[in-house]
Amino acid sequence: SKIDIKDGGEDSQKKTQIDSSYAAEANKYVAGDKILDPETGNIVPVTEENGAVLVKVGDTTTGHKTLEAAIAAANAATGADKVIVTIKASGEYAPFTIAAAGVTVQTDDGVTATIKTEENDRMAVTAAGVTLKGLSFVSKDGKAIISGGTCDGLTLDTCTFENEKADLDN
Repeated sequence: SKIDIKDGGEDSQKKTQIDSSYAAEANKYVAGDKILDPETGNIVPVTEENGAVLVKVGDTTTGHKTLEAAIAAANAATGADKVIVTIKASGEYAPFTIAAAGVTVQTDDGVTATIKTEENDRMAVTAAGVTLKGLSFVSKDGKAIISGGTCDGLTLDTCTFENEKADLDN
């Protein structure tokens, strides 16, 4: 894909801007916990304000560039009573595994997050008290979420499920 860079400043205050519709694509190529700021064109640390996904553990909220990084942080938050992962950017996301108790993965208001699953790539929940809220699951074989281990009390709140396989009997 192509990234268009626009000159968005006045003659006295020129700055390079990247069209915000290309920022997510550009950030795939930025290393580490940094992103491209579409307004300045600078590489900046991911923060609560600019992160595509937020993780709240107790009173502390951190921004993350990817859902994968946010889920890793949520799974690492051992001993926390409540961990909330909030997806702030609409898009398609890879399936993930929740292995820590008390984790909620949710979408922000107005955000559509689609998790596409297939035979060897499914969602997994292996901990108690997990909530999935506002996520859309699209399955190629009629199976979207695997629960096991100490998975007790899995809550699916306003999630949608779609099957792409024409015949589930085979």
